[in-house]
Amino acid sequence: MLSLNFAIFLNLRRLSVSDAELPGVLRQARAEYLAGDNRLYLCAAQPCCDQVRFDNSEITLETASREAGLTISKTGCQGPCKQAPILSLRIGERNQMFAEVATEKDWRAVLFAAWDAMS
Repeated sequence: MLSLNFAIFLNLRRLSVSDAELPGVLRQARAEYLAGDNRLYLCAAQPCCDQVRFDNSEITLETASREAGLTISKTGCQGPCKQAPILSLRIGERNQMFAEVATEKDWRAVLFAAWDAMS
């Protein structure tokens, strides 16, 4: 059975899943999250998307992805909205969340951290 907090979380995001569907949905989400060796996740939900002050257009993200050598994906809410904008970096099995990544300088620092972690 879904916990009350998780049910509220899903409801706030207008997501609906039954107790029977949840294990399959979670398996699918996990497989997507772990796809590839390295990945950077950029929150594109509110309030993050309103606080980003760097170009996060698809073409710019594709270029940054090639330059950094990792997949960059836009996501829904990652959780800590009070610290928006949020990025999460996964290198293999290791994860790191970055908060308040708002400026071009912040964005480049995270890309450098990703490149450094992959070296």
